[in-house]
Amino acid sequence: MAVYAPWLVLVSLASQQQTLTACDTATGTVILAIGAVLSPIGAVLGGVAASGAVLAVLASPPMRRPTLADRIAPYLADTTRASRLLARTGTGTAGALGRLTAPLLRDAVRPLDRIVGGQASVRRRLESLDSPMTVE
Repeated sequence: MAVYAPWLVLVSLASQQQTLTACDTATGTVILAIGAVLSPIGAVLGGVAASGAVLAVLASPPMRRPTLADRIAPYLADTTRASRLLARTGTGTAGALGRLTAPLLRDAVRPLDRIVGGQASVRRRLESLDSPMTVE
């Protein structure tokens, strides 16, 4: 239809005297010859483009039937490891505050431990219990 539509318009225009005189000239004949050659080429290129578009739409994932491998892949895949960002290492602000003040607290406890002697006593008790805990 797209090939013949311009020619149908030309035939309808051919009924007018001005169109007939324009086509009788050499320029008019060249234009008609170029149109006769380019119309089928345009039709073929349009058909190729349309069939390519149809194939692209049909090959897209929503239109394609899922294969057996696509259907069973979720059941065969390994589970993903949890992100380290989501792991709880501390208890919010108290954990961060504890990590920031731990060196200061250790320095403050050392002189008190020398005076009271608590660390050696606790260490002896932990060893006698065979506990994996340490004083630190």
